[in-house]
Amino acid sequence: MKKIALYAALLCLSSSLFGYTLNGRKWFSSGEATFHLNNSNGPACCISSSEQQSEISAGVRAWGIASLGSATTLSGARADGVNVVSWSKLGGTTLGVTNYTTTDTSQSVTCGGNLFYRFVEVDVRFNNAFKWQTSSGCSGGYDLQGVATHEFGHVVGLGHSSVNGATMYPSVGACDFSTQSLSTDDKNGYNAIYSCR
Repeated sequence: MKKIALYAALLCLSSSLFGYTLNGRKWFSSGEATFHLNNSNGPACCISSSEQQSEISAGVRAWGIASLGSATTLSGARADGVNVVSWSKLGGTTLGVTNYTTTDTSQSVTCGGNLFYRFVEVDVRFNNAFKWQTSSGCSGGYDLQGVATHEFGHVVGLGHSSVNGATMYPSVGACDFSTQSLSTDDKNGYNAIYSCR
């Protein structure tokens, strides 16, 4: 009985050491994780098309394995064989959404005791109904780079974190630019997925 109590205590302690969650999917190579931006239908307020591309690109680069490729006219959330980043009206207060369009469950790898299936296609959409801004000035808008960094955390295989202040925390306020930089929890989650290639 003492061994069971000790095991339960250790299990609770180990799960409280991190807040990140894994979604059981990963890119098997960086070449598969190239994303193509469709900037048409972007937000009406406060950020130019070139600023959109720059801010989204910074969010992609934060994670290492993904990259931003050429532009596209395709839109997201469709299984078309292309990883697309695009704009659309999303429901409620959703700033961005990541759609796991295609996963190959016939290919898997185990890393650190966690089973991961191979991503084939993932699309990201940002809500064009919101006011988006850059860190150079803010008047009630949302940080596109920070939200892009969060969405691309999902792209690399992370779920939400319970650590307030982590990029993968499930909410962010207007004019909050703190999610542009990865926290220790975000980095630990990434390493739990990609420390084994």
